[in-house]
Amino acid sequence: MTMALCMFGANGCGIGKAPDSAGASAVKARMEWRLASNAPRAGYAEAAYQGRPVYLAPQQLLAVDGAATVTRVDGDDGRPALDLRFAGHDDRLTRATEQNIGKPIALLADGQVLTVATVMSPLPGDSLRVSGLQDVQEQQRVFALLTHAPTTDGTR
Repeated sequence: MTMALCMFGANGCGIGKAPDSAGASAVKARMEWRLASNAPRAGYAEAAYQGRPVYLAPQQLLAVDGAATVTRVDGDDGRPALDLRFAGHDDRLTRATEQNIGKPIALLADGQVLTVATVMSPLPGDSLRVSGLQDVQEQQRVFALLTHAPTTDGTR
């Protein structure tokens, strides 16, 4: 699985329509962003990502607990994706990303790494897209993780 974090309006992601509230579900998972590294670093904690270790900074850049929604969509490449909106957090998202251009940041949900992406430009709003999902089943699994909904096989 190779997921990407696409920020609306960011370089290299294509400017897409920001998610609207139609079909959106409340995110119940605690979302957080942390600096990440593929190699061990002093003070960084090891976590699993795509079957390999990733190392996460001890300090979170931003945390959102509530006030977020997620929508299942088709990405610009036609593959399943998820649009996330963090109402009221646009200034905090912009600051966290503009201070870390060129650095990898991990997006976590309830402590589980969803994706790691290099910040190409500041996030200019309150929306982002998780793209690069393998298939609809992977989209459903990540959606269930975010919303605490059961998956089609009854797990979360």
